[in-house]
Amino acid sequence: GQASKALVLEHMRDMQATALGPGLGRAPETVALVRELVTEPRPLVIDADGLWALDADLDLLRGREAPTILTPHEGELGRLLSCPASEIGAHRLASARQAAKASGATVVLKGEATIIADPGGHAYVVPTGNPGLATPGTGDVLTGALAAQLAKGLGATEAACLGAYLHGLAADLAAEYETGTDGMVAGDLLGFLPRAIERLKHGEDDHGMRSDAGAASGDRDTPSEREGAHHVAHR
Repeated sequence: GQASKALVLEHMRDMQATALGPGLGRAPETVALVRELVTEPRPLVIDADGLWALDADLDLLRGREAPTILTPHEGELGRLLSCPASEIGAHRLASARQAAKASGATVVLKGEATIIADPGGHAYVVPTGNPGLATPGTGDVLTGALAAQLAKGLGATEAACLGAYLHGLAADLAAEYETGTDGMVAGDLLGFLPRAIERLKHGEDDHGMRSDAGAASGDRDTPSEREGAHHVAHR
């Protein structure tokens, strides 16, 4: 009802960043609430049922005045772009760029090689992560990790790169030291996220975020380290 909506808006305005989507449901009143919440000028990560509520109306996000990150898998991105998931899978880089340009948001396209695309046409391939991340719930952990970076005051693309990198690194550490990839569940990531952060702080990780800013050729540049956190190279 209206009282609940007012309470949600009040809390959202008090937060440094909001993660919107996981577990929301798809009832008509929920969809309407999501579409209202995305107009609030607060840093926002939209996932799962939040993406469902957008349907194919990416124009709804274009006027947002705060950092915005979308975290679709191929099926969700297909719905946002009104095309089959198979087409997204065949053209992941181009699809992520298209959605970022259409929405004005940074897009984190989840999958075997997670791609991050920003509205300016830059795109990055996340080098961390493994098949254990196909487990249900790991995407919710990613959403939280991204929102945490936005809450620190990072811009959308920087938050997406750092959050996705740490999420994948936590999965790699969990697989190496505890679960393997077959036995991993979402909760395992939570115990290894602090370790991933410490590794990056102390320069103990040798992965590099690859930039695919060079359009059609798909050539990837050698990564460079930025502030000991994530590795990004621009063309």
